[in-house]
Amino acid sequence: MSRRLVAITGGCGFIGRHLARALSLAGWRTRLIDTALPESRAFPWGLGGVADWEFARGDVTDREGLSRILTDAEAIVHLAGISVARRWQDRPLEAFRVNALGTANVVDAGAATRARRVVLASSRHVEVASAAGWLDVYAASKAVAETWVRATGHVVARFDNVYGPGQAPGAVIPDFIVRGLAGGYPYGHPKGETVPLL
Repeated sequence: MSRRLVAITGGCGFIGRHLARALSLAGWRTRLIDTALPESRAFPWGLGGVADWEFARGDVTDREGLSRILTDAEAIVHLAGISVARRWQDRPLEAFRVNALGTANVVDAGAATRARRVVLASSRHVEVASAAGWLDVYAASKAVAETWVRATGHVVARFDNVYGPGQAPGAVIPDFIVRGLAGGYPYGHPKGETVPLL
């Protein structure tokens, strides 16, 4: 009997690597879908030593390609997206295309290939921005993605500041640590805010 398969978009990234390892330990096979090639370095910096994964180069904006890649996946965890502020601010149309249209493509391709469950990784930023009465490009694109996923009966998970071993500089916690070790504040201009961590 073959082991069940979970497809992970954005699977070569920080969260994707950790998820692939956890699923492998739980008895699942994983297919990591990414535009970047997987790193062969030892886990958690790469996928070296992680069992039962395969790689498929793919882009969530390519609907036709997703159908081929998602064949035989029982579930899809959709992590791919543009979340780095500098990138979505500089290229808002690309961010909307990847985050909103990419999600619709994943859900549609999953339905065509009979995946039983799609889980979207979203952000608490959607809730914060909505409560404040404004939506930037990132929050708007993720809000559309969430609406699409919920409308098709699937699951949305809102993350905020996920951190852990193997995370590259440029993320919240590694940057906090660098600034703290240099004698500075976590933020350049502290305002007394709290930052949820996962």
